[in-house]
Amino acid sequence: MADPINPYPFPSNVHVLSSVTIKLTDSNYLLWKTQFESLLSSQKMIGFVNGGLAAPPVTSPLYESWFCTDQLVRSWLFGTLSEEVLGSVHTLTTSREIWLSLAENFNQSSLAREFGLRTSLQCLKKQDKSFAAYCREFKSLCDALSAIGKPVEESMKLFQFLNGLGDEYDPVATVVQSSLSKFPRPTLNDVISEVQAYDMKFQARDQTTKAVTHQAFQIQQSGQSFNRGRGQYRGQYRGRGNYSTRGRGFPQHQSGQNNTGERPTCQICGRIGHTAIKCYNRFDNNYQENPDQTKAFISLQVADGKEWYPDSGATAHITASTANLQSATKYEGNDTVMVADGTYLPITHVGSSGLASPNGMIPLNDVLVCPAIKKSLLSVTKLCDDYPCGVYFDRTKVCIIDLQTQKVVTRGPRRESLYVLEDPSFQVFFSNRQCAASEATWHHRLGHSNLKILQNLKNSKEIEVNKSRTSLICEPCQMGKSHRLPFFSSESRVLHPLDRIQCDLWGPSPVVSSLGFKYYEVFVDDYSRYSWFYPMKTKSEFYSVFIAFQKLVKNQMGSKIKVFQSDGGGEFISNKFKSHLGNCGIKHLLSCPHTPQQNGIAERKHRHFVELGLSMLFHSEVPLKYWVEAFAAASFIGNMLPSSVTDNMSPHECLLQTKPDYSSLRVFGAACYPHLRPLAHNKFDPRSLQCVFIGYSSQYKGYRCLYPPTGRVYISRHVIFDEECFPFKHQYKSLQPEYDTVLLRAWQTAKRDQDMVAEDTRVIRILTPPQQAAPVPVPNTPEMGHENQGEEQVLEEIQGNNHTMTTRAKGGIHKPNKRYALVILKMIPTIPKDIAEAMNHPGWNLAVGDEINTIYMLNTFTLVPYTEDMNVLGCRWIFTIKMKPEGELDKLKARLVAKGYDKEEGIDYLETYSPVVRTATIRMILDVATTKGWKLKQLDVSNAFLHGELKEPVFMTQPPGFEDLNKPNYVCKLTSSETSTQSMV
Repeated sequence: MADPINPYPFPSNVHVLSSVTIKLTDSNYLLWKTQFESLLSSQKMIGFVNGGLAAPPVTSPLYESWFCTDQLVRSWLFGTLSEEVLGSVHTLTTSREIWLSLAENFNQSSLAREFGLRTSLQCLKKQDKSFAAYCREFKSLCDALSAIGKPVEESMKLFQFLNGLGDEYDPVATVVQSSLSKFPRPTLNDVISEVQAYDMKFQARDQTTKAVTHQAFQIQQSGQSFNRGRGQYRGQYRGRGNYSTRGRGFPQHQSGQNNTGERPTCQICGRIGHTAIKCYNRFDNNYQENPDQTKAFISLQVADGKEWYPDSGATAHITASTANLQSATKYEGNDTVMVADGTYLPITHVGSSGLASPNGMIPLNDVLVCPAIKKSLLSVTKLCDDYPCGVYFDRTKVCIIDLQTQKVVTRGPRRESLYVLEDPSFQVFFSNRQCAASEATWHHRLGHSNLKILQNLKNSKEIEVNKSRTSLICEPCQMGKSHRLPFFSSESRVLHPLDRIQCDLWGPSPVVSSLGFKYYEVFVDDYSRYSWFYPMKTKSEFYSVFIAFQKLVKNQMGSKIKVFQSDGGGEFISNKFKSHLGNCGIKHLLSCPHTPQQNGIAERKHRHFVELGLSMLFHSEVPLKYWVEAFAAASFIGNMLPSSVTDNMSPHECLLQTKPDYSSLRVFGAACYPHLRPLAHNKFDPRSLQCVFIGYSSQYKGYRCLYPPTGRVYISRHVIFDEECFPFKHQYKSLQPEYDTVLLRAWQTAKRDQDMVAEDTRVIRILTPPQQAAPVPVPNTPEMGHENQGEEQVLEEIQGNNHTMTTRAKGGIHKPNKRYALVILKMIPTIPKDIAEAMNHPGWNLAVGDEINTIYMLNTFTLVPYTEDMNVLGCRWIFTIKMKPEGELDKLKARLVAKGYDKEEGIDYLETYSPVVRTATIRMILDVATTKGWKLKQLDVSNAFLHGELKEPVFMTQPPGFEDLNKPNYVCKLTSSETSTQSMV
């Protein structure tokens, strides 16, 4: 006890475990806290944990006494904690620190915890729980909410308590709800008392009321009385293994009048007034009053004794043969078994058997042997009377549960609307799965499957894992399933420019630039994401490039590079470069081998440069040898684009603190006219030439303009741009190189084909001038005749329309007149008669070249030596002119076809087909697209027939005009279908 001299008590005869009877776990904090606070309050030591008795100064003479008492309380706390909880607070030095830490861990008032508790309280239902268990669970949830400072209102407690009871408590719930409007209102304890009284009456009535709605089996006993107790039936049958009516017993049928005076109900037809033995439907095998009542016997075929069928209506275990019993004794009594259809089955033997379970055998006593029964039946009522177990049925299985341990003893599936418990001989192989083992052993048993599967099986209690802990790092799993770990986005950002520079080298380029460059180096500032682009001819130039870059940023930014990050390339790990970084005090970070993701900023810059550069090159059709200029322009533009990484600021603004000027940007590859007057030699020289814009200059405040015929680049500020014209598409198209890759060659061929078609669709309009007056004769001088020869033969005259009449022409409506159709002449080439004539025309020459190139690219045929057993087909060129709907030329088309009329049906082919599309299908698609608002795109597959594969060998002569001079006697063996190999002439 405390005294004025020593205010800190130190009791020595306190039995803590007698006052605090539970150890603190994750689920009983409130109960533990209540007991421990009572203990401390009784000893006047509650101030050590709630802050009422603070520690005196260390220099005070009372500090030692306070420290001893505080350590005593600390030891009491440790003694009432479980091992899991003790591991989280054992490092704390004072009792108050321990108390506050426990309150923070188990009683924290967080939104998630409040939401979880309120959800559990709202979803709480009594269902199969006892009323006392339901009350305890409800109060514990309310106490948990009160402990975190979120108490439940009394009215909400009553509402949720009554809502979770169920339909059977509706009478008392209605009475309680009507009393809520009265004053004073009942409390939760008053409601619990009322409902508890109702529950006691309800349970008592339920136990005394015994309604048998379905009784599948009854025992017929003649001349003997039936004992309902747990005693023994004593009659003619005595001795060891005698027949006992233990448990629910076997209800006996008596032929006398019902003692209760009530009229009996027939079990066959369901009518009142007679029993099954007197029913006239007894011997009618086709009669079924209630099909569900005898459904269990429909599928009974063979009595194999290997399976037990649980039946809740059977009053005894029944089997068909003594071979299914462990011990059997012949039955000499007069009892019989009556089934649902009124048939009486004789009993021949009584014995004992066993029901398999993973933990052993469940003895089955007093098993009756009826040879006429088809399946072995397990009485649910007798099994529950003999052992403390319960039987659970659901849609797919039946389970027998031990009521004491709440564990599944055995289970069986549902087959053909019947529940089955299998014999142990069929489950002995699988029973080893239930043996307890370590997690590592189970991991090996499950075939080295994922650890999440092991935890799932463990949590669902499908497997039993002992408490031994071993390392779960499995070497065979690492050898067989090793893969890359996921990458997470890096949140580390530097605070100042040049604190970290990320660098990477790109190359070699498949096309050498116009200045001989094959590589380029990019430096990226991690702070602003500003990039510097340096083209290089060889990798060995990197060291000199870095020195120049380092001097540039040091002088311009007034700061030094602190960290340099790159991959492990040879140019970055050379001794010369590493020595330079060490001398400058620059930290060098390297990405792991084969892990470019760790240098992701520089890698993404590469992708940005390549994608933007190639897009600009293909858009303007500038030759690929100017890729350095395009990539440099992409770097210049990229520094001006806002980025989400830098809060929608551009790298230029983030690094230089000035907004970029977008007004100076121009379209790459567009036509431009720089001012070239200073370069003229005389006054007749042109003041400018049509050049191509190829980027910006880092040294000059001007534009770089390329003159393709000479390859010279002019840098000028005075430039006029035509951003809709691209010279490499028209004027300088002849300067385009021929590419050797398949995709680039196909792209060039398609462009050339479009240009050729555009040239062949020129229209010449010849209009006869009106005969109004004779023209004045003009002398034909030699000069005028020379000029007239250079003019084109195109005459187009627009007549003025000055009258007041409103015509179609004034309204902008122009409709061609059929009478003047012959006035319009279109230069459409004639169809050539043979391949020689086609090769002399540029349009047909291009069409033939496209066709033969496609055939060679798809390997349509191979050359093989000719043999006499080959049926070789001829081939020819088919030339077609494709016209537009308005009557203009669309394109020229040439096709190489086999002469299919030389093939014989049944020898060279079996069937012919031509896949077509139905018009109704097209209309349906258009209707759905219009209704849904979809966008439709039309796709035309060029030479789609060449993608087909032939199953039969087909031989054809070599294409005319393209015979192989080295193999003139070879023929073509087709690997893909040629156009119209059957029907085209």
